[in-house]
Amino acid sequence: MAAPGVSLIAFTDETQSGVTSRFNVIAALTAMEPYPVNHNELNSPLGNINYAPYTPCP
Repeated sequence: MAAPGVSLIAFTDETQSGVTSRFNVIAALTAMEPYPVNHNELNSPLGNINYAPYTPCP
């Protein structure tokens, strides 16, 4: 964040830099799931997903 009294160009540059760095952090954290949706955090399978009409999984 720019200090009071800086030029408009400096304010714009520092604001863009801050937005870009926050965007990059969010994008990196949400880019890829670490394991499939039907696995737990230890990558152990939890079974098949039970889609509608909610019949028992084999």
